[in-house]
Amino acid sequence: MDGQGSIINRAPRSRLLSWIQDRGPTDFVDVVQTEPISYFNHHRGLTRSTYDSLVEGDTTNTTTIMRLADLIVVATSRSKQDVEIVSFLEHRFFPVYASQFHPEKNLYEWNERKSIPHTSFSGEFAQLLGNFFVEEARKSPHSFREDEDLGLLVWNHPITPLGHRSDFDAVFMFPKNPTDPFPYTLKQQKG
Repeated sequence: MDGQGSIINRAPRSRLLSWIQDRGPTDFVDVVQTEPISYFNHHRGLTRSTYDSLVEGDTTNTTTIMRLADLIVVATSRSKQDVEIVSFLEHRFFPVYASQFHPEKNLYEWNERKSIPHTSFSGEFAQLLGNFFVEEARKSPHSFREDEDLGLLVWNHPITPLGHRSDFDAVFMFPKNPTDPFPYTLKQQKG
């Protein structure tokens, strides 16, 4: 079920889509319904019917902060098998978002075995999504102290190259116990 995908349905009121529509080309939100815009890896995706069933059965106390019913479906897409997949969720009130596609791959991954779109349109879509999330993060009053932010960067952790053992070039390996610098080992794939 992997491959390129378009967003086929969208929520009428969405902070994300409103932001993109205000900043993207005039017909941008309409075009994402017909053009391949991102890489979809649906073999473990949440289908629209499963989401609807879960929401219908959500008996979570209404005083809790997060109810499944408060996550609205912003966009869906169709798998190669013509199954409707939830592509993007957004919380009704809080800045909580969930994506079931990979917009970053348009800009950063060039794998000949995958159908990752690299059109100027798909790149612009990925950049708009990235800009939206940066703007959302900037609304937070939380910040690092000046003396601690550089020490927390991901680049301070070792990078493990994977070669041909994976679709990824390299990964960061984080220890369960921060005092143990090498708690994980990668298993060799059988050839």
